[in-house]
Amino acid sequence: MTDESDETSRYITVFHQLKETESGEPGDRFVVHGEKLGDRCKFDEEQGDFIPVARPIAVIDVGTKMADDETIEWCNSHAGKAVLNQFFPEIEPTDPTLPDAGEYLEDIDD
Repeated sequence: MTDESDETSRYITVFHQLKETESGEPGDRFVVHGEKLGDRCKFDEEQGDFIPVARPIAVIDVGTKMADDETIEWCNSHAGKAVLNQFFPEIEPTDPTLPDAGEYLEDIDD
């Protein structure tokens, strides 16, 4: 896997926030479009150096290339919620089962 800089990518990266920033608290998680393998860094004036503030913890292959503006749409899809639930417990996966399919699903157990 390599960092992608294209406007289209088939990957979503989940980050874990390490340090407090204007956009997050330690322990927060967020997603970005693309395959991002490096830490997100910020310049620390006290140390005079760049320090990591967020680290990638998962790269998810969504199966097809999509544009950056389609990331939110995928995250809100049945598949997106099912996958992201393991990183964001507050996301409730939706059940895509059709209302009248129950009787057919019972046949599978027989």
